[in-house]
Amino acid sequence: MEISSKCKAVEMALKVVHAGTSSNSERAEAQKFLETLTSDVAAPQVAVSLLSNFSDQSTSHFSLQLLREIVKMKWAELPADEK
Repeated sequence: MEISSKCKAVEMALKVVHAGTSSNSERAEAQKFLETLTSDVAAPQVAVSLLSNFSDQSTSHFSLQLLREIVKMKWAELPADEK
């Protein structure tokens, strides 16, 4: 999946997580997707793209949290051009 597709998937998952009309199973599935994104090799690009292109507060908050987790867990593994 390319970066723009992943960004759209993140935005949709966040809407499901925060929607009052989502079922518990839908919410759990969306949350699982969001949590697994931290292990994706494209996660840094996804986070930066989300911060650059989306103005929604929940998306911005998630993107910052994603970047925080990447720095915390994978800083030594990141290529120099991504640091």
